[in-house]
Amino acid sequence: MSNKIDDIVNKLTNALPEGLADTKEELESNFRSTIQGALNQMNFVSREDFDIQVKVLERAKDQLNRLEQQINVLTGNNNQDNDSD
Repeated sequence: MSNKIDDIVNKLTNALPEGLADTKEELESNFRSTIQGALNQMNFVSREDFDIQVKVLERAKDQLNRLEQQINVLTGNNNQDNDSD
């Protein structure tokens, strides 16, 4: 995410009027910390963490479907359709 923040900061600083060139480094630092702080407050998760949770959820869903099928077999409801994805 740092590269994207750097890209945004570069675009912002490149859009500054030439009269502000003297304060460019200070503004870059302020832009970077402001953007990073705002993103941190939004409680985002990394793509890696999201993908891991998707896999965990898929496994739990598969296990739930298997357990429902076992319950149906044990209770004699094996004709019931439980594919309500």
